This record gives sequence, structure tokens and C-alpha cells, in this order.
Amino acid sequence: MKQSKYVQLKIPLKDETYLALEYFAALNKESVSALIRRLLAQEMDTSAPEPDVLTLKMRRAIRDTLGPVEEALAKHAADATIAAATGMFLGLWYILVEID
Repeated sequence: MKQSKYVQLKIPLKDETYLALEYFAALNKESVSALIRRLLAQEMDTSAPEPDVLTLKMRRAIRDTLGPVEEALAKHAADATIAAATGMFLGLWYILVEID
């Protein structure tokens, strides 16, 4: 089996850029080196069918943002259903009591 050979590069980066790379690497549970290799390979492969990193990050951010909103809406819908059922029951009970 043929071994892959890596070449080391030294690239000066701004602190903010490196911190962003560390953050995205941690999100993907990979090392910064692996993230950079993957990003470079993805960028160089113009026929890659998978979405770019920015698209994936935007999807994840939207999902993470909407998750709690969906949960809150479901809770409010359940509360409204319970309130409507209780009101209906009390209305029918009052009618039955007043008729007798």
C-alpha cells in the first residue's frame, strides 16, 4: 500500500482567522490541520457535489436557532389545546348543571 506524503506549510494568519479555524475544527471534532486539508481539497475539487463549508455552517446555525423556537411553539400549542378543552368541558358542564 502506498503511503501519502505530506508537505509542511507555514502560513501567517491573523489571530481571528486561527481562532475561527480552531472553532470550526472543534465543531467538526477534527484537528485544525485536518480541517485545513479538507477545506483545501474541497476548494480545489471544483466538481465536489457536497455543499461548501459556509452553507453547512449556515444550515447548522439556522437549525440551532430554530430548534428552541419550535419547542416553544409546540409548548404554547399544547397549552392552548389544554385551555380550549378545559373551556369546552366547563361550558358543557355548566349547561348540563343549569338544565337539571
